[in-house]
Amino acid sequence: MAITLEHFCTKTGKPIIADGKPIAETIENCLAEYFAPLSNFKLGVVYQGLTTEEDLKQFTSIGLTLQFAADNRFYFMDEELREKIFDQPHFGAAYGSNMFTPCESFSEQENLRVLVVDADTGENGGVIPNSEAIKLVGDGDGKIDAVLHKSLGNESETPFQTRFGIKERSRGLDTGNEINKTWQIGKGTFAPRDLSQVGNGYDLVISTEQLKGRVREEEGESERRREGGKEEWGSGTEEKKEGESERSREGGKEKEYTEVTEIKSNSVEQSLTPTLSHSLTPITPGEYRMNMGIGNKTNAYYGITSTGAQFWNSFPKGVGGDVLPRLQRRLEELKDMADDPRKIAQDYVNSIDVRCSHQIQAQTESEDRIDFESFDLGDIENLIDDMFLSNDCEQNLIYRLIKKDLKEHCQLLEHPKIIDKLQEHLKRQYMDCATGRLIKFDCAMAQTCHDLEKDEVCYPKFPDGAELIVYRSPIANSNTVDVYINRHLPKEPHDIGTIKMSPEGLKHSLSDCDGDRMAIALSSDFPHTAAEIKQKQLEDNRYKEIVKPEKKAYKGSFEQIALDAMENKIGIVANLCMKGIALENECISIPTKEAEKFIQDISCAAVEMLKAENHNNHQIQYPKNLRWHIGARHLRSQIVELSQLCQPEKFNEKADKLSKYNHIIPESNIEKILEKIGKFYHDVVGILGGQLQIEVDRGKSANRSDPKIVNACNTIIKSFDIASWVEDKNNSETYTKRTMNVKGHSAIDKMASRTNEAFAQSAIVPRSTQQFQNFFKGVEFTATQKQKAVNIKKIYDSLIRRAITISKEVKLTPGLKIVATNPQGLQLEIVGLTQKKHPNVFDDRKLNITLIENKNHFNKVDNKWIALSPVFDEHGKPKFKTNTQQQRKHLGYISDNSLEKFPGHLKPFTEFNNLTKKLEPGLTSSQVRAAFTQVKEFVTTTRDSIPDSEKEAVAAAMWQISTTSKDDPKYGFNKTSGAMAHGCPP
Repeated sequence: MAITLEHFCTKTGKPIIADGKPIAETIENCLAEYFAPLSNFKLGVVYQGLTTEEDLKQFTSIGLTLQFAADNRFYFMDEELREKIFDQPHFGAAYGSNMFTPCESFSEQENLRVLVVDADTGENGGVIPNSEAIKLVGDGDGKIDAVLHKSLGNESETPFQTRFGIKERSRGLDTGNEINKTWQIGKGTFAPRDLSQVGNGYDLVISTEQLKGRVREEEGESERRREGGKEEWGSGTEEKKEGESERSREGGKEKEYTEVTEIKSNSVEQSLTPTLSHSLTPITPGEYRMNMGIGNKTNAYYGITSTGAQFWNSFPKGVGGDVLPRLQRRLEELKDMADDPRKIAQDYVNSIDVRCSHQIQAQTESEDRIDFESFDLGDIENLIDDMFLSNDCEQNLIYRLIKKDLKEHCQLLEHPKIIDKLQEHLKRQYMDCATGRLIKFDCAMAQTCHDLEKDEVCYPKFPDGAELIVYRSPIANSNTVDVYINRHLPKEPHDIGTIKMSPEGLKHSLSDCDGDRMAIALSSDFPHTAAEIKQKQLEDNRYKEIVKPEKKAYKGSFEQIALDAMENKIGIVANLCMKGIALENECISIPTKEAEKFIQDISCAAVEMLKAENHNNHQIQYPKNLRWHIGARHLRSQIVELSQLCQPEKFNEKADKLSKYNHIIPESNIEKILEKIGKFYHDVVGILGGQLQIEVDRGKSANRSDPKIVNACNTIIKSFDIASWVEDKNNSETYTKRTMNVKGHSAIDKMASRTNEAFAQSAIVPRSTQQFQNFFKGVEFTATQKQKAVNIKKIYDSLIRRAITISKEVKLTPGLKIVATNPQGLQLEIVGLTQKKHPNVFDDRKLNITLIENKNHFNKVDNKWIALSPVFDEHGKPKFKTNTQQQRKHLGYISDNSLEKFPGHLKPFTEFNNLTKKLEPGLTSSQVRAAFTQVKEFVTTTRDSIPDSEKEAVAAAMWQISTTSKDDPKYGFNKTSGAMAHGCPP
């Protein structure tokens, strides 16, 4: 059961081609196929800021319409499906990804006996007492009868994350009742139970929170049951009108609302959006007969997860007391192995063994590797590792080679490819040390338990009564990290792979039970961290509570909704949060002898913050009538006070900041001033937390972070930025060519400084590939087997080369591009069109460009030449500056590929006129994933197709042709994964 998605460009209508072949991807066991098994699916590539509503509608003439969307993945179909699944257009963007989520297994079940229970009240149609019914469900979790659970092939006593689709239902359990064929999807988790003795006996108990994409009747009535309150600047709205739900105020997951408030000119203004009319046939609490497809996305499991910079940044005392001793031991291990390939290889094998045996959680593991502002695909080596490493270590080809070789005669450890792998492993270890990722916590899937108090959890793997650190990654700040009491519940079903939490505890951690995984550690193992967490949970120390604004309905066509929903500033706000926390904690970490200089720098920074109010182009506003939170002073007055900490004796433009001041701060005042500065940044972080939550919910609401707030916070934090590690941890040169940039003394700086002192480039070097030709000495193979190996290698090399080419192009020149040709036939490729969004990029006229050098060292794009192009108005007439010169604007960059083919050398201000331009589809991260998936599918299919009796012979043949290959003199055999030689390993 699978569908194939062909990738195409929504701007040009052309298929996405790489290395001469179209890109497509296969999705197995998804709801889209269940509801539309005969439909044709395509994935449209879109370019933020350039793709328009009209672009997305242009394919209706060929029978394709946009049906679902999720971030930058736009799903087109040749039949109408969205309106059969969702009763509001924006649900196609909010829950569109659920239609295409692959499941490990999927099956249709008929005539199921189902009880639907309201997750908030326990209402269930009067079948059983509400107080009993509510114990069966939670925010995203329901129950499945153990008999059905087993018949679906699931693991015993193990809940699973699900995607399910309802095709038919009838109210009540009698088989003769009227059938309703309204379709609906659901998500969440199901835990196995004996449901035969519950009520009238059921196959499923579904929580109302699991049902998605249809507005329930009571949601349309939300106006009457929401509670009033005030919300302060920083969470996306001004004053809460009558109508905010208790769950929204507490940071829980609220339902869809009809009323929104917006910020306009610093005044409170209420605006009404179109009412979300409820479904004509809602699934309300009660008993049903249902026909539905149930998918198992993944089973619950006990695992481990890396912590990382985002977590430890909030706990400098925990780092000092709990992490640094562990870090020092690990750095000594790395120093001992740095020049010995055998020791590095064994460490690599050990790390993979741990990862596989504990199923380390990839989602949270990636939190510190993501460059939110321009999605960091990581280096090619990591992509290939992730491609071949699943829960089964045996899928990792390099791992198999190294582990086998270590057990024998260490013949391969100095092979160029293996040396590269070992050096990459060593780099990762240093980076893990610098960012705290070397510290691993347990992790398990969250499930609701109503028998627990708000400060209790149930985690059977740790002792009863023990204190546990528990949180869900990623975190905006320390508010959602807490210490709980572990309480064993003898009568509670085991539910392998889970941690049980109370509804209040889940809300506190901003978690739900649709697959969220919690990180867990014994407080006794991290006593300093646990003490610091408790301290930060005191009312006076907590950040401003995150208050979700009422959900705002998207307006317009679904095409426009999908484009609006893809706007994403999560990374910008998340990075500002981390930097703000680092500044706050610097106030308690900085040595006394450096404190006065720090205070002076902050005071100078505050002066710059105030200057930003009068900036010519980008004025920053610190609204006087809005406060950080109730009881706090005005934002601007705090900045003014900081700016006056160190008054200049006499202003001298030529003097540096230090010599401007002749004001000595009494030592007795330093601690109070640091406390004041820390409180200021504490407030900033609290505000950013609210803005981050708004961005996280962007798929389900048209609300967006307030640019005035984000820009103000950005100016505040960037005026004195000490957390350069936020960017540096994603730099490929860090811990390969140089150490991490350290400026401060807070948590990450402490770890990075220790790591920098210990870092040393490895001296291990490879031997010539020719020396490894006899690795399969004595193994005979026939001419037929050799030809089979040649054919396999040819296809594999083509696929992997294509995937690598795509990943490099996406990293260097993502998105739509222009191929510009002059009258003599010379071509230039212009990339990066989405960065500046030239207003005439799609005009139907000849192109004139002027080249200037790219000297912006802060730009993420490394291309040497910028292409400027004239600007025209809507009537096609040239626009002019005040000095009568024609306006020119940044169009894009000249690609490196063009420079390689360009005859001669380009010079600054070279002009190219009368160019014919041709739009070419651009590549995105979706194409990278699809290309590497195709490689993995080929490897798996090929390995399975070779009889066991021939595997060694084919491997020997593969090795011979690979080690004598002239394609890659550095690597001998294919650089990426052993050229398939160990699709059939020794």
